[in-house]
Amino acid sequence: MEIACGLSIVQDHRRSTVSVEGDMWSNNKIDLYGHDSRSIYNRLYTHTEPTNHLTVVIAGFAYTIESPYLFYSKHVPYMHGNDILAIDFEYSRNRAFLEPADQEKDAWFHAEVSAIANHLQQQKRYRHLSFIGKSLGTTAVFQLLQDEDLRMRTTCAVWITPGEKRSEIAQLMLNDTLRSMVVYGAEDRYAKDAPVTQLQNRPNVDVLVVPGADHALETGDLKTSIKYLSEYLDHLNTLFGIDRNVEA
Repeated sequence: MEIACGLSIVQDHRRSTVSVEGDMWSNNKIDLYGHDSRSIYNRLYTHTEPTNHLTVVIAGFAYTIESPYLFYSKHVPYMHGNDILAIDFEYSRNRAFLEPADQEKDAWFHAEVSAIANHLQQQKRYRHLSFIGKSLGTTAVFQLLQDEDLRMRTTCAVWITPGEKRSEIAQLMLNDTLRSMVVYGAEDRYAKDAPVTQLQNRPNVDVLVVPGADHALETGDLKTSIKYLSEYLDHLNTLFGIDRNVEA
């Protein structure tokens, strides 16, 4: 398994254009068990009034769900009325995962993505799904979308710095009608072969390339990094605003 790392601690506060009631600070979680019945870290943020749309946010290898792009990625769809399921495999802190050979890591990962798929398949009250993945999380999202039921229920996907499955993800965006947003760091080695021009020509794909940014979407300058985080959130807000209107 190819692992891409990225850590950051920058946080920026933004206002949403949509106001809803609920709790984004709860510690609610689901029973989600993966390889060898281990508990997969997750948090579930729900609204007071039931909704039929769930956004699943899946963290990267060392880029947690509390890192900047994912921290605020939870808030945007939530403010547009979606429930949020945030998942972090926490592999970078798990010696039992890090020690085995790549083949065993792959089997571990596939088992845990299957556990997520099984859970989502059972959640029929969510007629609509959307996904946001960062790096390793994009690989998980790609695998989840191979399931016909989950793909049919999915209204949009956000691919933040695709990693191991970057070529397959690019082909999906080029050949599928799924509304997508993809974020690349201009200096990210995983983005060097990205078909940016072709993707920009797709009417259902929003492409954001962050100048000077690495795989963690950091530019080396704090204010500049926050500026591009803010730009990303504007794009995300537009995407989920369209999503809300389509469902209506």
